[in-house]
Amino acid sequence: MTGQSQQHGYWADIFPFDPYQKQVRGINEAIDTLQDNGLYLLEGACGTGKTLMSLTAGLSMVRDPNTKFQRLFVVTSKKQQLRAFEDDLDSINTHTDEHFQGLSLVGKPDVCPYVQTGHIDQDEIYHRCLELRENMDRLLSEAVDEGRADRRVDAAYGLAARVSVDDDPFEDQMSVAGVDTPYTEGIPEAMGEEYCPFYAEYFVNDYKDKSAVKIHHGTTARETLRNGAKQGTCPHAAMKQMVDDGDVLIGNYSHVFSPQTVENFTGGLIDESTILIVDEAHEMVNKVRDELSYSVTMETLRYAIRDVDMVLKWLDGKGHGGKVRIAKSIVENADYGRSELQGLRRFLSATYDLFADQIDQHLTKSYGSRWEDSIMPDSVSEDSVSIQRENGDVLDDWVQKNGVESDWTRALHLGYAVAYIRQRIMKKIDQTTPEGDLAIERVRELMNRWLIGNYTEYFRELKLNPRRNAKTDEELTDREWQRAFRAEIRVNNCIPQDEIAGTLDSFGGAIVMSATLAPLDVYKEVTGIRKLKHGAQPSETLVTKAVDRYEKLRNGGQETEENDDDEDEERTPPEERARHVSTSMFGMDFPKERRASIAVNAPKFTWSERWPPEENQSLRTVYRNVLTDVAKTTPGNVLVFMPSYQEAEWAAEVLENTTAVNKPVLADESSSDATTEQLKRKFFDGGGKILATGLRGTLTEGVDFDGDKLRAVVICGVPISNTGTELANAIQKAYSSRFGDWLGFQYAFTVPAVRKTRQALGRVIRGDDDVGVRVLVDERYTEAAGKSSVLSHFPDYSREEFQETEPNGLERNLQQFWSQF
Repeated sequence: MTGQSQQHGYWADIFPFDPYQKQVRGINEAIDTLQDNGLYLLEGACGTGKTLMSLTAGLSMVRDPNTKFQRLFVVTSKKQQLRAFEDDLDSINTHTDEHFQGLSLVGKPDVCPYVQTGHIDQDEIYHRCLELRENMDRLLSEAVDEGRADRRVDAAYGLAARVSVDDDPFEDQMSVAGVDTPYTEGIPEAMGEEYCPFYAEYFVNDYKDKSAVKIHHGTTARETLRNGAKQGTCPHAAMKQMVDDGDVLIGNYSHVFSPQTVENFTGGLIDESTILIVDEAHEMVNKVRDELSYSVTMETLRYAIRDVDMVLKWLDGKGHGGKVRIAKSIVENADYGRSELQGLRRFLSATYDLFADQIDQHLTKSYGSRWEDSIMPDSVSEDSVSIQRENGDVLDDWVQKNGVESDWTRALHLGYAVAYIRQRIMKKIDQTTPEGDLAIERVRELMNRWLIGNYTEYFRELKLNPRRNAKTDEELTDREWQRAFRAEIRVNNCIPQDEIAGTLDSFGGAIVMSATLAPLDVYKEVTGIRKLKHGAQPSETLVTKAVDRYEKLRNGGQETEENDDDEDEERTPPEERARHVSTSMFGMDFPKERRASIAVNAPKFTWSERWPPEENQSLRTVYRNVLTDVAKTTPGNVLVFMPSYQEAEWAAEVLENTTAVNKPVLADESSSDATTEQLKRKFFDGGGKILATGLRGTLTEGVDFDGDKLRAVVICGVPISNTGTELANAIQKAYSSRFGDWLGFQYAFTVPAVRKTRQALGRVIRGDDDVGVRVLVDERYTEAAGKSSVLSHFPDYSREEFQETEPNGLERNLQQFWSQF
């Protein structure tokens, strides 16, 4: 292809509308880059059509028999954007004669019938799902052992059938998402054990090599839920079966950047035949940092000890005869024995006691010696226990003090051994495959991350999460604090630059896009894309290792030759490993005369300047007056963004008590999705209102305030995240060590804060006919702030729009603007 017109013809039948010129340029640039196996960075303001552009460019390559590409893999951080991709794929399939198979990938809570009907809390689904499946496993084994069924599959069929709705009109039939299931309402029991009939039916279908749910042109999460529930099979398991048939897979960041999800689910999609589309890519660093961080609960550690106990029991000749024979046979031919497995148990038990004691000591320090009387599930808040210092941590100290360094490294090998024995028995005797990791595997991975992660890129802590109505296993509860807290052992990633670069390099090409990527030079640095451009990316990451493990499992556990390939890559000159990187930036095309953009030169609204309120009344008076000016001059809804929910409450209170403001005032707070939706509806209904929220809350991004839903956005302060926590200090240290002290803070905190501001600004002006004002309040948004100004982090096309004014000049500017309409 040599020319824009020819490229337009290459994809014109896919694009369902008459494209704008910028869309033509963007699609052509993306295709050119993908043909060179490159990465295309796209910043496009609202109205650019990024979703449709990326799908069009990618699908034109997938359908071309002369390319190696077989599929698109879309990841986004917002459910609203997932639906946007679903809708645009539907438009493409309606428009073109070629129909592309689509499938949305979601987590268990979104497609579990019992979560959707309220029988299982979404926060408990993974724990409860494992529990129900383990119960079913025991029921199937007992049915065969006691002669009530010839095969496990027959027993599974019986479990599903025993709660099937018959012709009795008095049966209470379970319905989900508007369809009837074949089963009665509620989670059933057999022999005193709860189990999942949906998974029992899936077990039967899997044994028969039958797929109860088929992919079609755009299978949404709701369709997967409905179709699976109607067929009486597990929708989540059905979704995983359909993956190989998709031309377009639409998921979230976990599906690409979580080593666990990759190893257990999506590893087969991460190769050079896949084009990756990263949506909402301004969030990539934070999202990947979260995905690369790893944690297990203290309960999981106890479950891992149970896994070891189970194997030791079989080695002692106790339990099912077939399981005993397999376990003994494996160990007899291994480089370890029963005594080593007993040593693993002692190591894990000592680790559990060490961490539990650390929590006891922390609570004594926080609440006093009688802390047991002070903590209740509904009265405690999230807490963190410090266990890491400059170049060490409590576990490392304990290991060295007791001279058991070899036990730690040996535990990694033995953890795999225990998992292998359990999995082999599950396949051979129980005739089932575990969905996800066993507890021993999760603990083994935690220990591995703990051991290999240095003290700059990783930060270790014990996190205490309030236990809100969470079901507990009494056998796993041996400390008083477990009544109020669920303790998490965490290894936090601080700087994911190399991991992102190496993972992106695993794909045949990528489109990375957002409305707020700028400044692009900074973005390329922190994401490692600059390393890709120069061939300096790592050849191995946690994700690529997970892909190798996925392939090994799919090949029946046989070793692969990937290590040799890695060595070859290390020897490959950088110029041969370099990836082509291209960029495009498209500003807002909506009429400029229909929006006013104003930066108010008000004193800095930082924590130290504004807190405590009673000592900073002069500053708060300035901000109260600015908010009042925007509220009283705007003919419609006003959205006020403050640095925190606490400050949003203050803003709502002062506006409500200001006589010059005659609009209803609403205050947002950290709450559930359902509560936030109710607040949005209240804000949209009726006449003009004011809604105050936190800049780091859920209303900043992924919410469309189109039409007359919003007339003004006012942003107070620069939303730099809390830098006072130990984790924040660890992140700053990691960035400073790589980029220097000044740039390190800018890259880690200031630039992400400006992107958050730009996302908030984007809530107003969503179409050609929209009219509204955008007001930034803080001297750091002006040239007057000098070195502390953040203007350099805005792109030119955005920065040039803002008119600077003093606080006492704002009302006049706003009145002049609104007088035109």
